[in-house]
Amino acid sequence: MANEKISDLPPGSPAQPTDLIPIARGANNFALGVGDILALGGGGVEVAISGNSQGVPSTISSGTLVLAGGNNITLSQFGNSITISGNAGAGGGFSGGVSNITLSQFTSPVGATITVSAANQSIQTQNAINATFGGNTAGVLALVSSGTLFLAGGNNVTLSQNGNSVTISANTAAAANLSVSAGTTSGAFGGVTFSNSNNVNFGLNNGTITASAVQTVQTQASGNIGATGFATTTIAGTAIAGTNNTAGFTLAVPPYITSQTVQTQNVVGASISGNTAGVPA
Repeated sequence: MANEKISDLPPGSPAQPTDLIPIARGANNFALGVGDILALGGGGVEVAISGNSQGVPSTISSGTLVLAGGNNITLSQFGNSITISGNAGAGGGFSGGVSNITLSQFTSPVGATITVSAANQSIQTQNAINATFGGNTAGVLALVSSGTLFLAGGNNVTLSQNGNSVTISANTAAAANLSVSAGTTSGAFGGVTFSNSNNVNFGLNNGTITASAVQTVQTQASGNIGATGFATTTIAGTAIAGTNNTAGFTLAVPPYITSQTVQTQNVVGASISGNTAGVPA
């Protein structure tokens, strides 16, 4: 470096750890390394971010730290002072909704507000209710969609109202008597009983009444039961048979009685003996 000005030397940036820098100390010249000079400042500065942050935070201990303003953030610098400011604007917003309903939002640095509003309406222009009836009904049914719907109590039905509540009550009426006739007698009764009598028995199964008659001992003479008709027929053998039943009296006769016209057999065989006269034959 003898006889050379510092301004005449070529640039040596960036500094290297092994670089030597000449210094004048009193009447003598000395050489200092880069590390010796940095040690005078107490070392570098390590910087990191935390709290409400984005990205991947890391510690910066060397190089250059650059601060950049984001949305609604302004950075300003004066000398060694840096100021970070957030805009106190009205913020963003939106609006939307459905028929007669409006949604709006207002945001600020301290929060957001959503407002739901509906148009003022003093007269009902839409159908409040569509009503009709079904089931056990009478009259001509129609859909009621406007005006006033009236409820009226009919026979044995009572309507009562308490505020917005309507109660429909049905009175418990006694059942009407049943008119019954048997033979020459008639009457009105709440119930009818079929009584077993004269070998006739009654039964009831799921609303169906049955009757059955049973006779195990004949109590009438066969002549009283048989019919009055009479018929004849033939029968094998020599005996005559008679039958009396519900068809009447039937007489069965062997064929020889009705089909023989000449006597071919002796009616009787006889002879005499003992104290006789003449010629016995």
